[in-house]
Amino acid sequence: MSDAQKTEPAKGKVKDKRSKHQIRLDKEAEEAKRMWDLWMKYKNLILFAFSDKPITQQHEKMFLEVTGELQKQQRILLKFVPRDIDFGAESITKLMKSSVSIAHLRDLPESDKKNLYTNWHNIYIHMTRMVGAMRFIAEGYVHKVKAKAEVDIRGMKKATKGAGVPPHKNPTVITLVIVVGFVLVFLLSYLGVLTIPGM
Repeated sequence: MSDAQKTEPAKGKVKDKRSKHQIRLDKEAEEAKRMWDLWMKYKNLILFAFSDKPITQQHEKMFLEVTGELQKQQRILLKFVPRDIDFGAESITKLMKSSVSIAHLRDLPESDKKNLYTNWHNIYIHMTRMVGAMRFIAEGYVHKVKAKAEVDIRGMKKATKGAGVPPHKNPTVITLVIVVGFVLVFLLSYLGVLTIPGM
């Protein structure tokens, strides 16, 4: 939020000039970025597990905290992230179930370690796109597709009826193409350099 969006009342309190709708959009973009930050922390723990450094109780505690926060944050995102913006929710759930502890990850065969890191990276790509999309929406793009949690039985039936619509006439497909086309512009300014540290 820029300084232009705030005013300084007589009593010295900062007043937010944004609308409630804009505040909500900015908050959602922040929640998306928080998920991305947690995912990077999880990556660092994976790399630590794959090293030969001694594992302490503090490391295991941190691992449990980060994985717990990831699962909590995932539930938060499912409430508002449009269902056509995939951030790898199902893959995250599967990966969390297979990640019991740092010691467990260290004892995995090399092939399993490679697969785990590959899965992490694939989710990272989806998550990075999602962060850019949510920032894009917060900047003013109107996205009409609802979040997965908002879809009721009636909405699911309507989606089924429209399954035969050609891609070029399907509003969901068109919307997704537009979002993907502009997301990279916001990623460069919002996340900075997108290379993965330590790779």
